[in-house]
Amino acid sequence: MKNLLFANFVFCTIFFFAPNSITGQIQSGGFEDWEMIENYYEPLGWDTEQNTLLQRIFMDTLSVDGDFSIRMESNPEESAENCRSQIDLSQNIGPQENIGSVSFWLRLLPQANSSGVFFSFFLRPKLNGQSMSPAIWQTTTEYQEFTYIEVPLGNSAFDEIYIEIVAGPIPGSSGDCSSYTSAWVDDLELNVTTATEDATKSDFVLLSPNPSNGQFFLSGNDGIYDQYAVMNSLGGVVEYGKIVNNNISIKEKGIFFVKLLSSSDPKLNSVQKVVVISN
Repeated sequence: MKNLLFANFVFCTIFFFAPNSITGQIQSGGFEDWEMIENYYEPLGWDTEQNTLLQRIFMDTLSVDGDFSIRMESNPEESAENCRSQIDLSQNIGPQENIGSVSFWLRLLPQANSSGVFFSFFLRPKLNGQSMSPAIWQTTTEYQEFTYIEVPLGNSAFDEIYIEIVAGPIPGSSGDCSSYTSAWVDDLELNVTTATEDATKSDFVLLSPNPSNGQFFLSGNDGIYDQYAVMNSLGGVVEYGKIVNNNISIKEKGIFFVKLLSSSDPKLNSVQKVVVISN
């Protein structure tokens, strides 16, 4: 895994629980399994808006884990409503409880002569055939490298999911497609939230002093956490980066949530609330 970034733009605060991925729950979520449909490929179990003349979905060897990711290409030769690249999945996953979030890795770049990028992720869970509130995450921000995205699902219980992923024009645009987008997606996973009865390594890690002037020391880290993301109360990312010498700096005043990230053991990822009173 090289040059990876962490981001958490839509964010659910968890203090006493730790997320663990449900490996393999989303069919072909690692985008390793593909099937040929006439003269083009699709991820196994997914529907794509392609045909024999227009291919928009590709296996790509640029990946976070495994051999492949999925690369989605919008087509500027189509009208604005048709130039987008889209994949869909409807799947019965069996009874699941305490699903805290869905996560994936994303790389997002404009194509040549594009005015920008657009990416949309939509997941609607169902329980016993009844639709529940969907999770929606959208961005017009470029990501030069694979970036970790986590979208909360509110510790839901469900047994079926519908997922729609779109790369292409900004919704409501008319005329020619103006945002030709290339999107790479990898390691799409559901994350279950389980209570931790026994103390773990993360229980002894603390940001201090708190409150502070924006300079925090991560005591008890011992190499567990190597990156961090700072979120404001609205879930927006203020800053993120590598943890160097167990020091974290926040430049703005206010109340923030610092997500501590472990590249070696993501289930230890944790969140601490901090206050910056002066700079």
